[in-house]
Amino acid sequence: MRGLHLNAFDPSTATIVVLGAQRGGTSQIAGMMAALGIPMGRSLDATFEDPELLALHANGDSVGFVHAIEERNRHHPRWGFKIPDFVPSEPIRAALRNPLYCVVLRDVAACAMRIAQSEDMAFARALVATQQFYATLLDHVMAQHWPALILSHELANKKPQAVLEALRAMLDLPPIGDEVLGESKLGELKQMHHQYQEDTRRVRIIGALDAVIGDTVIGWAGDRLDATAGVGVTVFVDQQPVVQGVADQPRADLATLFAGHGNHGFALRIPPALLDGAEHEVAIVVTDADPMNTRLTPSSRRIVLHRWFGALDETDDRILSGWLMCHEATETSPGLLLTDGAVTVGPFPANLERDDLARERPGHVNHGFAIDIAAIPAILDGKPLTIHLSDGTPVGLYGTPLVIDRTASPPIRRFARLEDQP
Repeated sequence: MRGLHLNAFDPSTATIVVLGAQRGGTSQIAGMMAALGIPMGRSLDATFEDPELLALHANGDSVGFVHAIEERNRHHPRWGFKIPDFVPSEPIRAALRNPLYCVVLRDVAACAMRIAQSEDMAFARALVATQQFYATLLDHVMAQHWPALILSHELANKKPQAVLEALRAMLDLPPIGDEVLGESKLGELKQMHHQYQEDTRRVRIIGALDAVIGDTVIGWAGDRLDATAGVGVTVFVDQQPVVQGVADQPRADLATLFAGHGNHGFALRIPPALLDGAEHEVAIVVTDADPMNTRLTPSSRRIVLHRWFGALDETDDRILSGWLMCHEATETSPGLLLTDGAVTVGPFPANLERDDLARERPGHVNHGFAIDIAAIPAILDGKPLTIHLSDGTPVGLYGTPLVIDRTASPPIRRFARLEDQP
């Protein structure tokens, strides 16, 4: 084996977690996993970082991260993800099904040099931070007896075909032949690495499209050389500009990226005429900025823009609460139906007073709902629940489909898919 393998694991149902320092070679190993057919996430770029998991990690949302793990477990017998500078917490480790931790080690000075170049950090500080991270990560691996594979970035660079074949054998994947392991596949991996270096070059303006909830595009953007400046953002729908604004709303999670200044969030509303129930491409562009000096990851999503939209609140396994509205403030929901495909219950009203909605949207007050799901056990069986209007109209309800299983111990309540729209 081209690496040190610690502690046994079952390769047939493994969750492969690629760990390592920033600029430490994790993208190369994650790329090899993807080349071997392991699902490594959605909307991947050359860094092979799943934007959804990355955002949950950056926001410290361990509950959402666990929900995302459970959803992927349902859809894939074997899958993986890569997050640099990541040491999983106890709740996340407990949720991972049969994990294998692929720890990628790179020369500490080389890591620090790349971090210093791309993150505008002093080399000495980057060197100490990298060394401390490796020590913390390896302490966890050794002390807690994690099933782990310790890999050398330098060896993977020198002998990529041997490392790729060794990973295939360790994961008990079927032989994949010369056409995959040949020069053409290695050429693709080299091109991925080149693209990764392009994507991680030092750019001035960075940001992301985090979510589209109903008619609202949510994300962030900031100028790394002027941390106090508000960056202009334009929202495009199907390649046409529809709304402009400034990324200047408070976001505590962004302070570390911009020298203590976190006012770089935005929430821009799509015009109601585009809420037509059809699928659209929604994208963000930094206004009047050099595209070569800008990196937005991700910068676009394909979603259905519903006329009726809302979101589920965090709640327990008894009450299902949230809000649902139409863009027209005076229109009242005809009622909600819950269905798992076989059983349908309702309708339930969505007319409770919600002061938080009124603050954001004057005139929109009575759009909340609270459903006593404990009283309808027929649909609490672990099947994905969807919600629509009683007249059959589909709705864009953030957080659905939902899975609720009160027969489990403890009861399970999780999102079936963590997408921006159902």
